[in-house]
Amino acid sequence: MEPSRKEAFKKLLETEHDWPGPYHFRFIVPSDQIEQVSRLLPEIDMETRFSGQGRFISLNFDLHCENADIVLEIYMKVQSIPGIVSL
Repeated sequence: MEPSRKEAFKKLLETEHDWPGPYHFRFIVPSDQIEQVSRLLPEIDMETRFSGQGRFISLNFDLHCENADIVLEIYMKVQSIPGIVSL
């Protein structure tokens, strides 16, 4: 994520959410990349849903975050996964 885009997102998170508090994450990832997500976020219990043909998986989870930096940290971790889409 570009530094200017990251700062804009952080500012939006800080103005739109009350911290500390829950934040809902949603990602779509190719099915063959699910293990990478699990390695990067091993402590998080995710709800998964396969696409109709099984090529993609929707991952959803809520996480109690102390501040916007924690949210950004998670997005930065997963952005290295090929084909991931952050919603």
